[in-house]
Parts: sequence; structure tokens; C-alpha cells
Amino acid sequence: MSNLTGEKKEINLRLMLIPVQFIGFYLLAYLLRPGKAWYKSYTTEEISLEVINGLIFCFLLSEISILIIKFLDRHMPWQDDPLKRSVVQFGAMVTGTVIFSYCYIRLMVFVFEKSIASEVYANSLTSSFTVTVLVSLLTSAGQTVYYLLKQWRDAREETLDHIIKAEELERIAMEFELQSLRMQLDPISFLIVLVRCLH
Repeated sequence: MSNLTGEKKEINLRLMLIPVQFIGFYLLAYLLRPGKAWYKSYTTEEISLEVINGLIFCFLLSEISILIIKFLDRHMPWQDDPLKRSVVQFGAMVTGTVIFSYCYIRLMVFVFEKSIASEVYANSLTSSFTVTVLVSLLTSAGQTVYYLLKQWRDAREETLDHIIKAEELERIAMEFELQSLRMQLDPISFLIVLVRCLH
């Protein structure tokens, strides 16, 4: 059952990471180079190819992020040292995504013909590393925020559990006190009735 929820969490993480990284990648690329409207000179086919390429890139980038997160969850849990974990996670994400980005761009240059490759290479190389680092930073920050929110939620639930248990113990204590008072009253009532009968 625990494994099933872990798989569901991983699927949810993927479904969240891919569109966030896709939108973040192109938004940051545009913000870094607002005057370079590369898409204006593209045909519909080239834009479609760019979108598919971007989705593949972001899917692979999210897989790298998930692998890094899973590795660090096993070997450096958040509970041990959250600050160290966030620094190591950020460094690992940046390093992993920069290496991946470089390899992916080199693959694009190798696969596509020279005209597309040189344009893709020129456009991608200049902003891709910066954008990839920023996307890594956002992904790592998102994971850190997720951990902190989870810790806050767990602490809140634990506090509520303690409050409920305290109220339950208080109710039980009141019941015992009431029962004790009843036991004290019963002998007195018995004696009063006995004394009246004897008179």
C-alpha cells in the first residue's frame, strides 16, 4: 500500500513538473531575450517541432529532477539536515541539468541538418544554460517548499491529535471524578436512610 502511494506521488510529481518546466523554460527564455522573437521567423512546422522538442526536453529534465530527488530522499533525508539537503539538492539539480542540457544541445546539432542545427545551437546555447539553471532553481525551490509545507501539515495534524487526546483524557478524568463523588455519596445516603429507620 505504501509503495502504491509512493508511485502515485511520483506520477503527481511528474504531472506537475513537466508543464511547470515547459512553461518556465519558454517564459524565462523569452524574458532573458525579449527582443529575439525567434518564433516569428518560424513556420508552423518548425514551431510544432520546437514545441515537441521542448516537451521532450522538459520531460527528460523532470525525470532527472525526480531521480535526483529520489536519490537524495534515500541517502540524505530532509529530516536529518534540511539546510544541507536543500543546498545539496540545488547543486545536484543545477549540475545534472546543465550537463543534460549540454548533451541534449549537442545531440540536436548532431541529429538536425546544419541550417536548423546552427540556429537551434545558437539560440539554445546562449540562453539554455541560464534558463536550465533557473528552472532547476525553481524545481529545487518547489521541492523545498513542498517539504516545508508537508512538515507544517504533519506538525499541525500531530498537534490536533495531541489536543484530541488531551480532551479525551480530560473527559475520562472527569468521569472518574464523577464516579468517585458518586461512590462517596452512596455510603452517606445509606447511613442517612439507616439512621432514619432506627429512629
